[in-house]
Amino acid sequence: RAENNACGGCHDGVYNKSANSVKKHGLLRCVLCHAYEHGNIPTCRDCHNFGPHKQSLVESFGVCADCHGDPHTLRLEGY
Repeated sequence: RAENNACGGCHDGVYNKSANSVKKHGLLRCVLCHAYEHGNIPTCRDCHNFGPHKQSLVESFGVCADCHGDPHTLRLEGY
């Protein structure tokens, strides 16, 4: 995660959330999700498609963060 220090220089709030997270997203380099352009904010489905859920369930709820929270500090058991 040392590569994330460059991002953390300006984005310290998000950096601190991610750096202190015990979830798997906290282990990722920022550029894995935000690589295409500065300020790019991908959707969860860009990487996870529908995840472990059925498509109909995801489409009925719409926003993954409604249940799972901020992707930098996910609310998931065992993830």
